[in-house]
Amino acid sequence: MNTKKSPLISIIAVCAIVLILMSVACSSDNMKTPLTEKKDQDIAFIELNENIKGYCSSFIGMQKTSRGDHGWGKFRDALKADHGGYSNGGAIISISASRKRWKDLQAEQKATLVEERYIITEEYHDFIESKIDSLIAVYKNDELNIGALHNATILQSIITDDMEYTSTAELVSSVISSLASFDISFPDVDINQTALEIDNFFENIYSTDVTVMYNNLSEIKPECQQEFEIISQYLETIDQLDSMETIDSFTDGFRTIVAKSDLSSEKKEIIQENITVAPASLKLWQFVDQIPTAEPEP
Repeated sequence: MNTKKSPLISIIAVCAIVLILMSVACSSDNMKTPLTEKKDQDIAFIELNENIKGYCSSFIGMQKTSRGDHGWGKFRDALKADHGGYSNGGAIISISASRKRWKDLQAEQKATLVEERYIITEEYHDFIESKIDSLIAVYKNDELNIGALHNATILQSIITDDMEYTSTAELVSSVISSLASFDISFPDVDINQTALEIDNFFENIYSTDVTVMYNNLSEIKPECQQEFEIISQYLETIDQLDSMETIDSFTDGFRTIVAKSDLSSEKKEIIQENITVAPASLKLWQFVDQIPTAEPEP
């Protein structure tokens, strides 16, 4: 009996072995363990952090004038509450924290309780409505643009005369109502629990010192520490800039660097959402500050 193998069979066997080995090699390249993925993301964060530090330093260095006050003090304090609020718990906490801090700042300035009532002419009312429509269109086209949603929601509260509240829970309920008017719902939100989170934010997290605020956030959410390092650099830098145009220019460059980084899409989205809030907040409160307010009734 002839036991010699056909040359063709040998060739086929060798080819099959080669293909199997290639398949295993390719599979091992594409299959990353959670530990490997974390290591890759850690490296990506280190690289992004260095790029962002260089960009921030270079951008500040190119500014011909220092910031000065420009009468922006209270606006900057409000935007820090917005920004930190979003990092702490998302859109509802950000919008609520924004409104709460603004009311507190108004009260501090006037050394009295402030009733948030706005006298709006019909023409101005129509103007604000068109502004709201534009902001919602921006948000629905790009749901990472939380800043647009933030501004539309607060303007909606103004034109519906729903800015006044007596408790944090009532404030949260007002914010949810404004969002609902845009067909944006948060069905799982516990109003009382969210109110407690906002009160805790101001008691234990919020600070006008950005570094302190994000250190506090990192202690509460250590899993987000790397994202917070990037976000805090953004907020620290815009706090030194002297015009809205400069802030917008800086923000565009910042977003581009984040987009080009090797972070995962999920990590990029977290950072991109956060950095839409501060410039939007600054524009909003400057605008609101120009709306004539009614004096509280005696």
